[in-house]
Formats: sequence, structure tokens, C-alpha cells
Amino acid sequence: MPDDQAPPDVGIGHNQPPLSEVLAENTKPLRERAEALIASVNAARIDSPETAAQVTTLGGMLRDLREKAEAARKESARPFDDGKAAVQLAYARGILDPLDAAMTACRKMLDAWRAQLDAAAAAERRKRDEEAAEARRVAEDAEQRQRDAEAAGDPGAAIKAEMEAMQAAERAEKLASDAGTIRPSEPIRTQTGMASAATTRVPTVTNIGLCLRWMLENQSAALIEAISPLVARLTRAKVEIPGVEVKEVAATRFRR
Repeated sequence: MPDDQAPPDVGIGHNQPPLSEVLAENTKPLRERAEALIASVNAARIDSPETAAQVTTLGGMLRDLREKAEAARKESARPFDDGKAAVQLAYARGILDPLDAAMTACRKMLDAWRAQLDAAAAAERRKRDEEAAEARRVAEDAEQRQRDAEAAGDPGAAIKAEMEAMQAAERAEKLASDAGTIRPSEPIRTQTGMASAATTRVPTVTNIGLCLRWMLENQSAALIEAISPLVARLTRAKVEIPGVEVKEVAATRFRR
């Protein structure tokens, strides 16, 4: 194979051993040394300056081996990391991200369309309410004429007024219902799928004092967990925070 020709991708039927076997063989020297050092640590006891120095030496040897193992790990993972980056570039940034952006554009257009329908539905509702009120007024007038005609002994006029009252009442009832009205929340169905309106609860903190007071009374543990990273960062920056006690804690570090 020429030097400038890339080797073929490993595919089905290749004769290479499984990756787990390759890694087990490559890491054997590191693993054996790690096991020996760990055994020495398990057997170690500090009861004098000399044994303290021995444990310090062990810690340094462990640190050195860990750095060596970490470097080997990165080198072994580099081809896979490069491949993952290439896959991410080809699929995520090349296809998935643009598709997500396009779907977001579609959602925004549909949301704007539904907002227009909401406005039109509200205007239609006001108009129907006005017409329904007028129909009820006409029905009441017709009922009064019916009573007057019946009192005057005019059955023909009474029947005519009764019919007008019934028709006006029916119209008022129809206008008061949602039959034939604009429905912005109805799903839009097509051959490729459906676009439906989903209602979500989106919180906005308008009074942080009241919000924190409620959180302290009802979700204090969750609140402390949420603000702990911020408190730690400010503490490292030497910021004095009321209600926060800072303790100096010594811990051993292994250095060259």
C-alpha cells in the first residue's frame, strides 16, 4: 500500500482483536504497577517521621503513575475523540443544528399565526356577544308583544310574536355557543404530521425577596444546593457573605 493511501476502515470480518483485549494488553504494565503500589499503601502505617516519609514517597509514586496512565489514556482515546469530533461536525453542526434552527423558525411562524387567530377569535367573541345580547332583547320584545296580543284577544298577532321570540332566542343561544367560532388551539394536521399548541408554565421572578422567603420555608435544602457553587466561588474570591461561615481546612497534596 502506498504511503499516501489511507488504510481502509475496519469493518465487518476484520481480523483485529476486540478493543477490550487490546486495552487490557496495553494497560497491563500500568495496572500491575498500580496494584503493587496500592498494596503498599494498604500495608503502610505512619508511626514515625521515617514512615511518614515513606508514605509521602508512595504518594509521589502514585501521582507519577497516575499522570503516566492519564497521558496513555488520552493517547489511546485520541483516535476515538477525533472520530467523535468528526461525527459531531458532520451530523450535529452540519445537519442537526440547522434542522433544529429551521424547526424553531417553523414554530415561531406558527406561534405568530396562532396569536393572530387569538386576536381574531377575541374580536369575533365580542361581536357574537353583542349580537347575542341584541337577539335576547328582540326575543324579550317579541314575548312582550305576544302577551299584549293575547291580552287584546288577537291570536294571529300573538302567534306571530311567539314565532319571532322563538327565532330570536334560538339565535341568541347559537351565538352564545362556540359553534362555528375560530379555534386557535386546534391542531393543524398534514400528511407529514401535526402541529399542536402546548401550554407551558414559564416562571418570572418579580419579587426576589418573597421568592427566597418561600424557598427558605419550603425548599431550604434545594435552595442551599442550588446556591452552593456561587457561594464557593465568591468565598474563593475572598468575598465576605453574611450568614456564611468559612473554615480553613488543611489537606495533603502531592507535588514534585
